[in-house]
Amino acid sequence: MTNRVFMLPLWIRLWHWSNALAIIVLAVTGVSLHFSNPDLPLVEFSLAARIHNVAGVCLAGLYVVFVVGNIVTGNWWQ
Repeated sequence: MTNRVFMLPLWIRLWHWSNALAIIVLAVTGVSLHFSNPDLPLVEFSLAARIHNVAGVCLAGLYVVFVVGNIVTGNWWQ
């Protein structure tokens, strides 16, 4: 039986997947906002704009968490 070896700590893996999710949400809502059709909306414009803004703030917050987390854990100087 083989042992699993994790190269990165859990918090960095969680940060990575949260970052990926935020970028996907930004891309989908950005396309929805850019190509909005008033006759057949994929998502209502105001809802897409609100989700897009929240995802952008979350992404900025995730970058702050990444920098602070790396400084605190010492990964910054590897």
